[in-house]
Amino acid sequence: MNPITGLAQYLDRLEKRLRLFAWTRGAAATVGIALLLTLVIVGVMMGSAFTPSSLLAVRALLFVGIGAVVAVALIVPLLRMNRRRAAGEV
Repeated sequence: MNPITGLAQYLDRLEKRLRLFAWTRGAAATVGIALLLTLVIVGVMMGSAFTPSSLLAVRALLFVGIGAVVAVALIVPLLRMNRRRAAGEV
């Protein structure tokens, strides 16, 4: 095996591991924020009446919040991950 080929294979494996790490970290952040947002929304809703319009508003807030977390914590790190960045992190 050529040393260049060995290095390329090593960087490929490293990139896959870092992608998996970014994926799991993003998934954990998404679950955590979804739980936190749900608890905050329920706490706020307990103080007010559960009207249909308020339920619609808090559902939209929950979906937008989860979408923002998925975009920031999951998609952005996965799109930025490449072989050069993997080598730079090591």
